[in-house]
Amino acid sequence: MKTFKKIAFVFVLFASISCKKETTESNDLTIEDRVVNIVLDSSGNSNNKLIDLDDDGINDFNIFSTLPSLNKNNSDVGVNGLADYEFSTEAQSPVSNKIKTFAEATSINSASGTWNSLASFYINLDGVSGYPVGINEQGDKLIGFRVKDGVSVYYGWMKVNVTSGHKLTIKEYALNTIANTAILAGAK
Repeated sequence: MKTFKKIAFVFVLFASISCKKETTESNDLTIEDRVVNIVLDSSGNSNNKLIDLDDDGINDFNIFSTLPSLNKNNSDVGVNGLADYEFSTEAQSPVSNKIKTFAEATSINSASGTWNSLASFYINLDGVSGYPVGINEQGDKLIGFRVKDGVSVYYGWMKVNVTSGHKLTIKEYALNTIANTAILAGAK
């Protein structure tokens, strides 16, 4: 009788475990996402880094940071799109190509700001009216990018952080693998 009770207990235990809902989310199979740790720190002068985001041997964009003579009042952090990469920007006086940030689950698509191959994350020009501009010391932000491939466009997002007026970190990104289809900021 004891053996029967033990077997019945084990059966009930396994049955109850198998009925529990899965607590982890599965990724959307149409979205390619990757956690990265790409850091650029100018530390007192100018610095740039070419990025091959999709590991195909072709540089996709160039991130840059300028901090002349460690003067935080004259710094510039930005990105240049190469190989058909563009970034969503918006005008913020006096900068017309300031990177646009997106709240989580906001659609990134053709109407998501002005698409530019040059975008500024942060600019501070000492003594010039309207500066500083950008996302310095504001924590992690989601930005939108797109890749043009002939007539097809692929939309994506990046999680970035700018600190000290000259240090840029790209933490994560995702790209919708279906052409001409929006992606939600932060979607995986």
